[in-house]
Amino acid sequence: MVGLSVALAGLIAIAIVRAAGDGWGVQTSGTTNDLNAVSCSSTSNCWAVGGGGTIVATVNGGTTWTAQTSNTTQTLYGVYCYDNNHCEAGGAAGTIIGTSNAGATWTTQTSNITNGSRRRGLHE
Repeated sequence: MVGLSVALAGLIAIAIVRAAGDGWGVQTSGTTNDLNAVSCSSTSNCWAVGGGGTIVATVNGGTTWTAQTSNTTQTLYGVYCYDNNHCEAGGAAGTIIGTSNAGATWTTQTSNITNGSRRRGLHE
């Protein structure tokens, strides 16, 4: 089970709860943009999204975070990762983007939502 939260200025607070009961810790994301949401498909693989289309990802439980190209400048408010390859993110002005290759590429998906909309969450 993975519990998570995000904070301002690119700091990520994440708890990986295992049978041993690890606690919360702050991780540096490598971005100064605000981060609004995190989704983890495993205890190692997580994505965080935020201001200006920011996406950062980790494959090692947050030891390091790497920027990914979102192909949008809209603020992203929500992200959900189904597995280690497939994620969707949503944000301002009806923005929806998705990846099927662990974030190597993110593609725009049609939402038919007009400007002013803010998609806050994505889930199963």
